[in-house]
Amino acid sequence: MKKTTAVKKLPPVRESAHFVLRNNSLGEIGITERAVAMIVRGSVAAIPGVARLTGNTLVDNLAELVGSKSIKDRAISIRTEKGGAGLAVEVAVNIRYGYNLPETASELQNAIASDIFSYTGLAVANVDVIVRDLEEDEQDSSGEEGDL
Repeated sequence: MKKTTAVKKLPPVRESAHFVLRNNSLGEIGITERAVAMIVRGSVAAIPGVARLTGNTLVDNLAELVGSKSIKDRAISIRTEKGGAGLAVEVAVNIRYGYNLPETASELQNAIASDIFSYTGLAVANVDVIVRDLEEDEQDSSGEEGDL
């Protein structure tokens, strides 16, 4: 006779960081931090002059050695403001050389806040943009040493 063992059911896996969009009679509707970060990545890609998301170079190099999160995930931080005033977003980017830094960063701030609100209805309390570096367009650099 075979002996059967009772299998204990595990609770469903739930993303650790999520934001509640709405509660209704059927339950909770939420969005993960990762999904909000995807909205932020779309905002970054839409702004002329923003070259790319970027993390801290030393941390990125070490993280890649141990197989940690990708740069794009470490370049975006999203948390709830104390007191529930809304989301606080921090994004690190490189800006293309020749673009006005304050204007480009301000345009990015507005796009991120607007996109998050329009997609989720979540209020955005603040958006911090950190410009880590400037990048030249590949087509602008001829590669000749005399052009420095």
